[in-house]
Amino acid sequence: MAKLIKNKSVSFNVLDPQQKKLFNHCELYENFSSYIKGLILRDMERESKTTLKVIEESKPLENEDFMSDLI
Repeated sequence: MAKLIKNKSVSFNVLDPQQKKLFNHCELYENFSSYIKGLILRDMERESKTTLKVIEESKPLENEDFMSDLI
């Protein structure tokens, strides 16, 4: 199978305490790329569920009579 690989780099300012914690956490993972891809996938799944929930909540109920509220 052919491959077309694109890269995205992540920089950490290790003088910033919060970013240093992030960097140190990433160091726990042997395969950083796989770890980041898993985080992105989880974020996408959560985003998809949130979008679905908003769509479901915005749909009117089938038995609801909106005109009676307007009269």
